[in-house]
Amino acid sequence: MALKGDFKFDGVKVSDIEYLKGKLDGIRKDIIYSPIRVYYELTTACNLRCKTCFNKSGEALKDELSSDEVIKIIEGLRKDNILDLRFTGGEITTKKGWDEILQHAKDLGFAVSMNTNAIFNDENIIDKIVEIAPNQVTLSFDGTKKTNDFIRGKGSFDRAFKT
Repeated sequence: MALKGDFKFDGVKVSDIEYLKGKLDGIRKDIIYSPIRVYYELTTACNLRCKTCFNKSGEALKDELSSDEVIKIIEGLRKDNILDLRFTGGEITTKKGWDEILQHAKDLGFAVSMNTNAIFNDENIIDKIVEIAPNQVTLSFDGTKKTNDFIRGKGSFDRAFKT
């Protein structure tokens, strides 16, 4: 059912929104009750070893969720009226099936964004990102070339900037 009325999302006036019933009973149906955005850490795997990494990314966790499990979770998030999914990591493009996950999220109607260090060993990754066309792609830089290379590794600024 579509709700009628004026709502604001990121400063944009929205006149009609789709209401997808969540599993909660007795909730008001005239307001958004879910978080608008969920940050989803897709993997802890990363191709860099940044000195300032706050989550100690590197290797994937031994019990990391499969792509199929992630897809089931994001389908549940959609049913719970989440509007925006931001995929983070580690480096999300190191996870097998990352592109299918992001595409599925787009197909479900999410606003999809991704954080990446933009250091890719496979040139096809750029094509996949373009094909998926996330609503936002955030590239990670840590200041000037000298500072960035000190934190992320020699040559990382130029490689990411080229991307």
